[in-house]
Amino acid sequence: MKTSKLLGKRGFAVFTTLALCAGLVGPSFAATFTELQTVIDTKQSLYAKDDDGNDTEKIRIGYSDDTKTVTLYEDVTRTGLENAKSILIGTDAEVTIDLNGQKIDGNKDSQDDSGRDMAGSVIKVTGGNLTIQDSTAEYDADGNQISAGNGQITGGSSGSNAGGILIEEGSVTLNSGTITGNTAKACGGGVGVGKNGKTPENPTAFFTMNGGKITGNTAGNNTSDGGGGGVWVKNGAQFTMNGGEITGNTVIDNDGQGNGGGVAIHQAGFTMNGGTISNNESPRGTGVLINAGDKGGGDASFTMNGGYVSGKDGASCIYMEESNGKDATLTLTGKAVLDGSIFLGAGAQVITDSVKQPDGTHNYTSFIVDGSPENTIGPDDTEKGRTGGYKADKDTLLDIQYEHEWQGEWSPDTDSEGKDLGTHSHSCKHCSEKNGTKEHNWVKDQTGKVTREPTKTEKGVKTFTDMCRDCGASKTRTEEIDFKDKGDDGSGGSITIDSPEVPLAGLFTRADAIGYLWEQSGSPDAELSSFEDVPGDHQWAVAIGWAQEAGIALADAEGNFRPDDLVLRSSDETEGEFQEFLNRYAVFAGVELDEGELFTELEGEPDDVIMGEDAQAIFDAFFAKLEAALAQAA
Repeated sequence: MKTSKLLGKRGFAVFTTLALCAGLVGPSFAATFTELQTVIDTKQSLYAKDDDGNDTEKIRIGYSDDTKTVTLYEDVTRTGLENAKSILIGTDAEVTIDLNGQKIDGNKDSQDDSGRDMAGSVIKVTGGNLTIQDSTAEYDADGNQISAGNGQITGGSSGSNAGGILIEEGSVTLNSGTITGNTAKACGGGVGVGKNGKTPENPTAFFTMNGGKITGNTAGNNTSDGGGGGVWVKNGAQFTMNGGEITGNTVIDNDGQGNGGGVAIHQAGFTMNGGTISNNESPRGTGVLINAGDKGGGDASFTMNGGYVSGKDGASCIYMEESNGKDATLTLTGKAVLDGSIFLGAGAQVITDSVKQPDGTHNYTSFIVDGSPENTIGPDDTEKGRTGGYKADKDTLLDIQYEHEWQGEWSPDTDSEGKDLGTHSHSCKHCSEKNGTKEHNWVKDQTGKVTREPTKTEKGVKTFTDMCRDCGASKTRTEEIDFKDKGDDGSGGSITIDSPEVPLAGLFTRADAIGYLWEQSGSPDAELSSFEDVPGDHQWAVAIGWAQEAGIALADAEGNFRPDDLVLRSSDETEGEFQEFLNRYAVFAGVELDEGELFTELEGEPDDVIMGEDAQAIFDAFFAKLEAALAQAA
């Protein structure tokens, strides 16, 4: 018998008429909670009916015997006649719900025909095993979930615990799909796991999160052990998070009270192997609250083997408290990533071998206790009687210290709007911290741009782009051009460039200068150089190796050649610049020079940048002079 035949044509019509009169039923394309429950219980698909009451080919809710999967082909909405009804997964039930981009909607913003607010969890598990997935979820080439899909479990409203999904006994596995827009007056806006009377030693309620999202849910926090805007785990229950996101959930502030914006753990266990808990809101523990006490079984633990947990707006990302000798324990291992402080109530403890910076690359070094840098503890503090972490003897705030890895090159310092601050620093490879700040070392641009031609009534403008020799930062400056400075031909010796890209094409590096000399020598084979900063795959690697062997290219004090720095006119440093390259080449070519004598001397200031156009003219004059000198010597 088809599931849809259970109601019958007349019964379905009466049901629909009553609902429409009350203005309570969803759109005509939405199934009801009762219809979804019937498919789950009878394992029969639900079809649409034609005018004669016969099944059509359109499946509204499908069921597969092979995979025990219920597939939604339209939204499922709780109606006014189903007030407080939840989708029930009972003892021994084994079912998978594929949201397939659809919603299971508790319709909490509506009222029944007596004016009462709709209430009740969307799904309630009392002993069976439920898997939730969404076939519209997306994955990258490596199998990582990049989209939870369009399917939602939403609109649940509980007068006590768990607006979205409540697991009293049994298990739920979330692979994809989104639990969102649910509320609970006490605990677990999105998900509640646990039942009174159970202990951590004998858990009977389990939730496994492999993907998907728990987001945009709210807990009212109207009880002493309330909280968990996204997830509430209680009374010996176990939550395992392997992936997915718990984000953007809220615990309402109740006179400064409020626990675990993302997750609240009350006398239960939570293991995090991956995924993200972030951007949640609560007065205490914006990320995770860990609460131990004799009520309901005792110990509480959060074991973080991987994943990312963050606080919000400077609040603690993890908040721990315990009472009556029960243990609240946070265990952190090498792949744990924390962003924010940890609050420990008296007796709470952190066990750790390492913690990572928010991007997962910094190494943990120590905790700063109560904001006092002189009071730090490491993962092993045997001198203070602690091994592998810290146990608080009073309320304590721990901030995490990390070690930085400074980059060798300089980088410009900028403000929040990207404006250069006139300094450069060594940046940490893993964060925005700076070290060794210095003022820019400007090299004046002496060339290749006239940005406004002078006239008889208005002066012209030349624009120069100066560069920092250390970090590559640039700035522009201008000079006025008088009309009287122009020659008879109207050019005045200046060059007008219409394309702004041309000056960039004229940049000329130290390696370019050596490369030109090498090519003029016939591009001979040579061994690679021993300079530490010249990789074997550099464009001029062979040329620089040849120049080093010929005595033309010398190392600086740090053993580098700086191949990609712009070449300057000259330098007193050992390695020299353009002028020194030319004079060493003249000696290499056979010109005999007395000590201190120069074969060629370039005009200008030593730190003038030599552009490609200037270099070509210098090379032409140099080689003409060199050929004449060698011919005369012969």
